[in-house]
Amino acid sequence: MFIRTATVASMFLALISGCATDEGDDLDLAPACESDEKCDAASQEGFEVFEGADGKFYFHLVSANGKIVMRSQAYSSKQAAGRGVESVRVNGVDPANYKVLQASNGEWYTNLYAQNHEIIATSETHARKFNAKRGMETAVNLVSEAQQLRAARSGARFQTFVGDDHQSYFHLRGKNGEVMMQSEGYLNGASAIKAIESVRTNGKVADRYKLLQAADGQWYFTLTAGNNEVIARGETYATKSNAQRAIDTSVALLKSELVADPRPIAAPARSLETSQDLVKVMGALADVAAGGTQHAYFGVAEQAKKPAGADCEAATVEQIQMAFDGLVGEVMAQGDAAARADLTPSLVASSRTQLGTLLGTDTYELCIKTTQGEKIFGTETFILSQAANGPKLVMEMGYEQQ
Repeated sequence: MFIRTATVASMFLALISGCATDEGDDLDLAPACESDEKCDAASQEGFEVFEGADGKFYFHLVSANGKIVMRSQAYSSKQAAGRGVESVRVNGVDPANYKVLQASNGEWYTNLYAQNHEIIATSETHARKFNAKRGMETAVNLVSEAQQLRAARSGARFQTFVGDDHQSYFHLRGKNGEVMMQSEGYLNGASAIKAIESVRTNGKVADRYKLLQAADGQWYFTLTAGNNEVIARGETYATKSNAQRAIDTSVALLKSELVADPRPIAAPARSLETSQDLVKVMGALADVAAGGTQHAYFGVAEQAKKPAGADCEAATVEQIQMAFDGLVGEVMAQGDAAARADLTPSLVASSRTQLGTLLGTDTYELCIKTTQGEKIFGTETFILSQAANGPKLVMEMGYEQQ
């Protein structure tokens, strides 16, 4: 039998318009093209460059279904049109560079402007102002996607990884490979990737960063969402000015959209995140454990592999639920129960039921790995469904040695 004492139980479960027609050759095209090939732009994502019947060259910003979202004015050469594309790439990621205008016939259209206020591209006309605004949003998204695809070849990027606590994280790395910021932990890789969108949005706003000084005198920053929740933090720097420079660099990089996304990761077929009461209880147990005199930490993650050197046995769903009861009882007894007054018996009972639903009728293998040092005693419990699409969970508990 697995369950002999409360400690064994906790170890067992630690589981769980119109277009302008003047030539654009003399526009202030912010970025210098590195080569004629780059400025050719004929095969750049989201753009097409072509020669018109008048012998001039033009470009279109095109959606995935082939719809022309914006079109350029005339250029004297294909390379000049390519430089126009580069200007769209730089200026088109910022909604502030667009203006929605009304034509003389009452219809609505959008212009995109360079930093010198010259028109770079113009949209189709729309009967309603609302549709013109929606077209502008489409243009911003298309240009942003084109920038991200370019960065995927040789630029800055978000990268996901699994930490020592088995949770998923992401890095923002600069083009030179330097880690610029790191996320908080997430239950699974799909959740970490989803959170990247929050960093893409909030990281463009300088006011969302906060400069802080660590206990050792070094400086770092945090990035918060609109609800003041920390979504990422920077590396440490010797001086406050260096940390501020890192913030400025991050804002400029994220505004440019020249940051590639990681490879997509499918969410688990059955995830803790769909069991709201269970997730709430897990978070509450972590708070209770952290407030206790013995418990140093408690955490849960959704990716698990059979650990080397662990004791593994078959386990039923009912055994896992019994272990869950023992885990909750032990954490509440040894931690600071007052830290989470909302951890009520009814909530725990609901979360136990949700755990059973999550596990379903699969067969499971349960592995326990124990580590012990001079100051810390820790256990990790890996619950591995034998079904290909079943839950793979790991829970981790640690104690301060007395």
